[in-house]
Amino acid sequence: MINSKSPAPGKTTLPSESDATVSTTSPRTAQSDSTVHHHAKADKLLNAAASEFVPRAAKSQPIVTISHHPAEPVHVQQYAQLVDYIERVLNALYTNPSHFDIVVPDLNGYLQKELVDNETMETAADVLFEWAVAYDNFSYICARICQHLHTHLKNDHTGTFSVHVIKRCHTEHESRDTCEPQRLRNFAILLAELYTRLVGNDGHRLKSLMIGVCELVETMMAKLDNEFAKTVGQTLKMCGACLEDDLLRHNKLGIMENIVAQLQKPRPSCKL
Repeated sequence: MINSKSPAPGKTTLPSESDATVSTTSPRTAQSDSTVHHHAKADKLLNAAASEFVPRAAKSQPIVTISHHPAEPVHVQQYAQLVDYIERVLNALYTNPSHFDIVVPDLNGYLQKELVDNETMETAADVLFEWAVAYDNFSYICARICQHLHTHLKNDHTGTFSVHVIKRCHTEHESRDTCEPQRLRNFAILLAELYTRLVGNDGHRLKSLMIGVCELVETMMAKLDNEFAKTVGQTLKMCGACLEDDLLRHNKLGIMENIVAQLQKPRPSCKL
């Protein structure tokens, strides 16, 4: 299904029963034979010029190095395995996006068993979020994954997966004024994708995401930078119609009017 990042470790071959030599001589007989032949062979065996003795088994067996690591708590190992699995899935989709319908249902099945508490759910959401903002043009795939898990991944103790992703988005949104530029642009695209894809129990798009997208657009417009101007254009092209409908429904159409007014101002250094 998913190729691991590292090749499978080599296997050490153990000797088979046919290779082993089984003695049928009794211990007493063996001891007497050893005494008889001991002196006859002593001169031949005890030779200072003889080559170094190496057991035959040591010659045929590969050298195996065993690394010893301090014992880790079980939950730390479980989180490490969880992160590794999710990252292998994301890596597979980053290189082969067309495998989405094959890989993501398997991811859902895996997470259904592994996400047993809020901490593991938050860990999984954080991994997905970090990939979305770290890699250009990957927000679309991550938003699709979140939408799929929002629909299919259910847990009575932790709630829906999207709740934890939105919580992570809220944390990032609070630091938008000091966020690294490329990360901020990728975050804006991710938030716009999530906004258009996720709906609440009432069947409507989420108001918190609507406000978040508007505030990110306003933040980027204040940067007076060509790259941010392009991202503003991409964001509004992606979800502008949805924003206008929802702002009207929430009686907040003035927000969109303010955005349009800002866009209409002459900006010599920026090109939308």
